[in-house]
Amino acid sequence: NYDIQRNGFRSVDLNAIPSPNGTADDSEGTTITYEKGSFSFKMLPKLVTLNCYANRFLNDADSGGVTALASANSQGGDPPTIETINYGGTALGIPSNLQNCSSIKVFNSADNNGSQDQLVNNSTGAYSFNNCNSLERISFYRTNLGQINFPDQFNNISLRTLDLRYTNVKGGKNSNEDFVIHNETFEQATELTELYIDSPSLLNNKGIESDAFLYNTKLYYFW
Repeated sequence: NYDIQRNGFRSVDLNAIPSPNGTADDSEGTTITYEKGSFSFKMLPKLVTLNCYANRFLNDADSGGVTALASANSQGGDPPTIETINYGGTALGIPSNLQNCSSIKVFNSADNNGSQDQLVNNSTGAYSFNNCNSLERISFYRTNLGQINFPDQFNNISLRTLDLRYTNVKGGKNSNEDFVIHNETFEQATELTELYIDSPSLLNNKGIESDAFLYNTKLYYFW
């Protein structure tokens, strides 16, 4: 686990000193040996839980804009390991390599200031959590996601809770803005129980297609 919640960190680099006994020079030029290696959280290969909550000025600038997490990649034939990410109250962007990540279960980025125009690419329709089949919860509560479409499908078969309140999304999909929510939007999210959508930028005078929740038989709360 990597837990730095409620601190004043402002940057994260791409430091990766391999184990065992990797070396690096400190700020005074003295060589230091790291018996177990040393990694920033972005480069830590077997990370399971990442909690950066309430580091308001923590951003991706010192990583050269790189948002990817090593723990979201397959490693030496082993599957990815990251299960829980909390970027709430930071300015960190959505990791760019979460598509098809089989391990991620929870992504919380409430009150985040670094996620605009990333969840869905309006030009291509690419969805940041595409085919994340273990993903159970996504929260962007009070996070400006930009005036983006929804993905063609939230194709997360384990998704139970989706919170998009006060996010500035417009809805619809990349190829069709006839409805805010199309029949296909949540068709594959058959485990969905709680759905929260609230945005001043929702498509004007566009409604919800008639069979939008036909397959969401477990849905009991819709905001």
